[in-house]
Amino acid sequence: MTDELELLRQADPAPAGEGPWRDRPLTARATARLEELTTGPGPAARPRPVRRRRLVLGLTAASLAAVAALALTFSGAGSSPAVAAPAALTLHTGAPSVSLDTLARRAQAAARTAGGAGGGPGGGPPAPGAGAGGGGPAAPPPRPRAPPRAADRPRPNR
Repeated sequence: MTDELELLRQADPAPAGEGPWRDRPLTARATARLEELTTGPGPAARPRPVRRRRLVLGLTAASLAAVAALALTFSGAGSSPAVAAPAALTLHTGAPSVSLDTLARRAQAAARTAGGAGGGPGGGPPAPGAGAGGGGPAAPPPRPRAPPRAADRPRPNR
C-alpha cells in the first residue's frame, strides 16, 4: 500500500498550482463563511430571503392550483358539455340473437357483392377465409355507425 501511495505522490495527478482547486488565498466571502462554520451562527441569524421567497411562491402556486380545481369542479350551468362524451350502446330486447356463423356468412356475401371481380373488398385480392376453401378466420361483422359528434351539431344562438 505504501508503494502505491509513493507512486501516486511521484506522479502528482493534481498539482497544487494548477486547476480550479489550486492553492491560493481565500476571498473575503469565503473567509466569512469559514469563520461562520467554525464558530457557529452569529447573533443575527435570520432566515435567508431566498428560502422565504421560495416558500411564498410555493404556497401561492398551491393555492392557485386549488382554486382552479375548485372552479373547474363546481362550475355552473354556464359550462358547455363535453364534446366527445361517450354514448352507451343500447340493446334491442326484441331482436333475435344471431350466431357467429350467420354473421360470418353475411359478411362474406356482403364482401363478394361489394368487391366486384377481385373477390375482396374494393376489387382487391380475396379476403382470408373468403373463397372456395373458407379455411381462414371469418371476417368480423361491420361496425355500427357512431352517432354524430357534438361538434357537428348546430349550436343554438344565445
